[in-house]
Amino acid sequence: RCCKRHQNNNLLTKEATNDIEVKSDYSTFSDETLCELLGNLRSVAAGKGFDFDYPPALTNSDYYNLTGLKKDQFNFVANCIKKHIKSISGRSYRTCIALLLTKVRTGLSISILSTLFTLSKRRAGRTIAAARIVLMSSFVPNFLRTNHISHEDFVSKHTTAIAKTLFIDRKDACILVADGTYMQEKSSNYRFQRRTYSVHKGRPLVKSMIIVNSTRYTKTIFGHYFVDGKNNDANILITLVRSDASELLSYLKTNVFVVDCGFRDCLKLLEDLGFITKMPHFLKDGSQHTFSEANEEELTQMTIGSYQIKQAQSYTEEHIADDGIYQLFIHRQERNIIRLQLQSRHTSSKVYNL
Repeated sequence: RCCKRHQNNNLLTKEATNDIEVKSDYSTFSDETLCELLGNLRSVAAGKGFDFDYPPALTNSDYYNLTGLKKDQFNFVANCIKKHIKSISGRSYRTCIALLLTKVRTGLSISILSTLFTLSKRRAGRTIAAARIVLMSSFVPNFLRTNHISHEDFVSKHTTAIAKTLFIDRKDACILVADGTYMQEKSSNYRFQRRTYSVHKGRPLVKSMIIVNSTRYTKTIFGHYFVDGKNNDANILITLVRSDASELLSYLKTNVFVVDCGFRDCLKLLEDLGFITKMPHFLKDGSQHTFSEANEEELTQMTIGSYQIKQAQSYTEEHIADDGIYQLFIHRQERNIIRLQLQSRHTSSKVYNL
């Protein structure tokens, strides 16, 4: 908008034009350069999909929400497979990995992913398959297989002192924690649906067996497995020990296996192979554990219970008053015995006494 005295027939007057100050130098473009700039602008305007090839296009939160990895973690994975996957027009190596990780992270259909990444449905499916093959051949063996780290480094760098003190007093001991985890999957193949339906979870799933240590460092991942009655945690571990001995049993140097009650059927086999097993005890005929059983179970839970330790702050905040005081109870006769009460996070009628 301009003042009327600067206009003449809706155009700037000659005096007003002469008074305009130039804030920057003039730039000249050739016709080829101008066409190239306009073409790039047209491509950017037309491409509405996710752009993983231009890092500033997506924030760190965008990377995590879509792929489950932060931006620097995604860059690390992409650089590891850069030499093993071919980039073609409209599909770079970064797009391949991003498409696969987004599929695993969100579970979206190929049709929706093809729209989000501006690819045809056929190319999106082939891209996911190519990315999976490259990850399995070049990334997984170097970072997730059993032999990607030596026994000595695993013990010295990824085994806590408290775990060694609780379970085995040896410097060369390797303490492993095994548990099964689920990945949701559903197929139109009815036979596959029956094999993947979990009665316990109430939905179709596939399971992986994860081996970690006391610092939650992932030693290796096995799978995937069906979740029907033939593939409980114990049966999966028995199969691994018998069929994959070259990998798993190579770490049989005074190893300790910390497991939950789902592995009770394979304890004898693990002990016969030389493993030291630690598992919470069961109550059979008696009404309570013996003193030694109760204490050993507490030691096991201290290793397996890192998930509960993370929730300690949330449990505590509910019981701290505005002045920062935490209510506790002192025994009338034994003054060195105290009791704390924690409200259950699931129901208001349940209170835990510690």
